[in-house]
Amino acid sequence: LHFDKKLAASIQAKYLANPRLLVLLLIIIITFGAFSYKSIPRRLNPEIKIPYVIVSTVLPGANPADVESLVTDPLEDEIAGVANIKTFTSTSRDSVSLIQIEFNTGTDADKAASDTKTAVDSVTLPADAQKPNTTKVDFEQFPVWSFSLTSKSGDVASLITFSKTLRDRLEAISTVDQVRISGLEEQEIQIILKPEAISTYGFNPQTLIGALSNASKSFPAGTLKTDSSSFTLSINPTITNIDDIRNIKVNTGSSIVNLSDIATVSKRSKPSQLQSFVADHKNPAGQAVSFSIFKTENANISATAEDAKEVAGEVLDQYEGQFSIFTTSDVSKEIDDQFNELIRDFLLTIALVFIALFVFLGIRQAVVASISIPLTFLITFGIMNFFGVALSFISFFSLLLALGLLVDDTIVVISAMTAYYRSGKFTPQEAGLLVWRDFIIPIFTTTLTTVWAFIPLLLSGGIIGEFIKPIPIVV
Repeated sequence: LHFDKKLAASIQAKYLANPRLLVLLLIIIITFGAFSYKSIPRRLNPEIKIPYVIVSTVLPGANPADVESLVTDPLEDEIAGVANIKTFTSTSRDSVSLIQIEFNTGTDADKAASDTKTAVDSVTLPADAQKPNTTKVDFEQFPVWSFSLTSKSGDVASLITFSKTLRDRLEAISTVDQVRISGLEEQEIQIILKPEAISTYGFNPQTLIGALSNASKSFPAGTLKTDSSSFTLSINPTITNIDDIRNIKVNTGSSIVNLSDIATVSKRSKPSQLQSFVADHKNPAGQAVSFSIFKTENANISATAEDAKEVAGEVLDQYEGQFSIFTTSDVSKEIDDQFNELIRDFLLTIALVFIALFVFLGIRQAVVASISIPLTFLITFGIMNFFGVALSFISFFSLLLALGLLVDDTIVVISAMTAYYRSGKFTPQEAGLLVWRDFIIPIFTTTLTTVWAFIPLLLSGGIIGEFIKPIPIVV
């Protein structure tokens, strides 16, 4: 090996001779990478930005052939004229027509749904057909936290009342888009006439119906005019709670009595409602109300879950342990587990590389190689943030896949530097320049080969293409 004096005047020689430039570059990488790592959204699955619209129409009593000819075919003819449609399929079955429309990647989802609805509304359908329902499918619309709420006392009425209070508090959180509830029984007021009261007073039950109707209505009371303005007046209903119903005055013919004197008034759950139950290894099955918390479009999953848990805890504390929460699904915890596994594998890889280089090359080489790995990861986080790639299990897989390639290049460069310097013929700077000259082409072509292998994944379209897009970008 001989050192070419022309290398001393090259750009890379000026770079190696200026340690301040290296320190500045490291500071930029660390700052930019740490900021990007904090800014990248965390998701369980990759974000799929493909407009997908479903049009469902009900024609009661029609067989599949009639549904297809009377509903599906006219809708398809009109939908086919909507711009940027990639493909659409339809299904006609008893009483129901279902059309699924996939738009091209990059099409605005809201505009796609609006254009589809406009086309659907212009179709003349049979008089018996219900109005078509046009729905935009959002692949990101999944609950970040699902839990069941139970009452330790077993009082269903108090459980329902508290569930409504908790729902209102959760919906007020800025990062929460909506709160879906199942098992929340709808209540009704039951008025059961006492047989002895009917025989005693001998009144007509229709009188009671009229009294209830008048008490629950509001009536216009004319207009009040002043010199500067006018006001419309109305008489509000006299019923605001169950006690108002009990105190309604009823004319029995011979006397005026309260409704509670002739009937039993109570608030109960409506019959034939779906109920929700929860059980675990410690507690038997008990009636519950199930909650599903959905985040807003730009909110972080972990932040939304933490905000919802904090509010739920505050509301529960006000009732001194009367109610309990059983978590059935927590996406934020699954994401945290994925991050912990990534950090564990990351640290394990660095440790193995350090040990291998320490045994075969020495302590200095092992330290330099161990530092280069996290620096490269920080650069990757910056690129991911720039391209809008979220941290999901696909991007984690991509990072671990590329880690092997990174370690290979690191070992090649470090071992070459060590071999050149140990020959005793070159200074550290000359050894670095020789390694650059001799190994830049092999490493560059090896990297280019890997890039070419992943480009087809980057060019893939459709739902699968959007799903696997983080792999080629990260690698």
